[in-house]
Amino acid sequence: MELVGKVAVLVLLVGLVAADGEWPGGRQGGAVRGPAPVTVLGWVEGWAEGCWLLPGFSPPPSPPSPEPPKVEVYSRKRAVVGEENTLNCFVSGFHPPKIDITLLKNNQPMSDVKYADMSFNEKWYFQRLVYVPFTPQKGDTYACRVVHSALPEPQVYQWEADF
Repeated sequence: MELVGKVAVLVLLVGLVAADGEWPGGRQGGAVRGPAPVTVLGWVEGWAEGCWLLPGFSPPPSPPSPEPPKVEVYSRKRAVVGEENTLNCFVSGFHPPKIDITLLKNNQPMSDVKYADMSFNEKWYFQRLVYVPFTPQKGDTYACRVVHSALPEPQVYQWEADF
């Protein structure tokens, strides 16, 4: 298993292990007794070797194939010139998880951009929301630039103002 996959599973499982290193219900699941990080790491290594799985959770049957992102650019509420709003760029369905998402105003990167946590679905394809407060003005253009290995070149997706 790649290090990225191990880290994702490690982060996912940290909340499942009690402070004494026991699995919920007292089950150790074959991992080494010790503090929680050792137990989780033991579980990840066991999974990587194909020894056993946590009931109800399974890895993908094979690594997901590279998939370009689907991109939606929209405002939180109906846009009104001069009224504060939030510009959103929702990027979904992509693999691998390495991606660069930039919000642009008049082709320049915007400041104060926020990045929601990246998440993934049951098929291990990723999604992320990137957003920024903005006040739309006539003549300004807004867009989301996405760079991903499954795209032949960086793509720019324009926000279509509805005023």
